[in-house]
Amino acid sequence: MTLYKILSYILLPIAALLGFLGLIALLIAISQPALLLGVFMLVCVAIYTYTSFYFLQNGIIAQRKCKPSLKDWIKVNAYVSIAFGVLSVVQSIGLLTNPVAIQQVIEQSAEMQNQMSGTSTPTDLLQKTTQWLLIIMGITGVILIAHTFLTFSYLKKFSSTFEQPSSS
Repeated sequence: MTLYKILSYILLPIAALLGFLGLIALLIAISQPALLLGVFMLVCVAIYTYTSFYFLQNGIIAQRKCKPSLKDWIKVNAYVSIAFGVLSVVQSIGLLTNPVAIQQVIEQSAEMQNQMSGTSTPTDLLQKTTQWLLIIMGITGVILIAHTFLTFSYLKKFSSTFEQPSSS
């Protein structure tokens, strides 16, 4: 249970950031519908993190009854969160083990930055930043996957939390 609490608290600020990025990306995706799947995944991770944290605080720790719809919200968004986590880990490992791909990403980033602002950032700084972002993205993916599987086990263990009192 302690590990689950720790992972939940780690995911909260990440989910807040992803939710904020999802809202910004939604504005961009209105003009580029191909981005909508990514926006959907970001928002699902934020919703999953919030609903699972609510379940932890109210259903498990405070031992209050929760609406059965909360369980549905958690489960549906957990599946998308697992997919997001797997994609994050695979992409991070793939790029970190392929220096040529990282160099291409850095060159594209430097070119876009130069076009937008007219200034450029040193490529060594971009390379280190990209590597750190990939490491953080991979670790976040692993945490998210572990958290969702723990959530599924706690949903089973505390299934009585979602039972509505029977009316006589």
